[in-house]
Amino acid sequence: MSSPTAQSGRVRLTPYGVIRMTLGLILLSAAALKGHQLATEPVAGTGLLTSRWFLIGVVEFELFFGLWLWFGVYPRRTWQVALLCFGTFGCVTLYKALSGEVTCGCFGRVRVDPRITFPVDLAMFCCCRRLGHGSKQTAHGSTHRRAHWQSDFFEECSNVFKSWETFKCLV
Repeated sequence: MSSPTAQSGRVRLTPYGVIRMTLGLILLSAAALKGHQLATEPVAGTGLLTSRWFLIGVVEFELFFGLWLWFGVYPRRTWQVALLCFGTFGCVTLYKALSGEVTCGCFGRVRVDPRITFPVDLAMFCCCRRLGHGSKQTAHGSTHRRAHWQSDFFEECSNVFKSWETFKCLV
């Protein structure tokens, strides 16, 4: 007996799979752009978040975790690390936004305002939190999540943008 995937010749992506692969692509892009900057420019590291050795470690983590996300191994552990990763990224970009920095440094030479990357990191964190880890336990345990993931996602994005409006008033 062959699997449904083998019969149809197509791979069916779940909401978890789409989010997982998107996050992996974002992390791999950030690692490539930041790695290119580290290889071609001197780094004027005045603090922990801007020191050369720390940024090399961040690039290695982003590369490793981006590939981990892309290949989808160990779903439960992946989900936990993604929550920690994007929660940390959100805290760092919030700190940089409140400090008045003009770029978050997330994408190397590409200048992106931390007030833009903060809600993106927050949205990615919320997507991970809302969709869970995509294992069989989650799929069987919550049919509501699987049936209404689109409305949950848009509700979470709405909450992020409401938070963003409050955040813009504070900055």
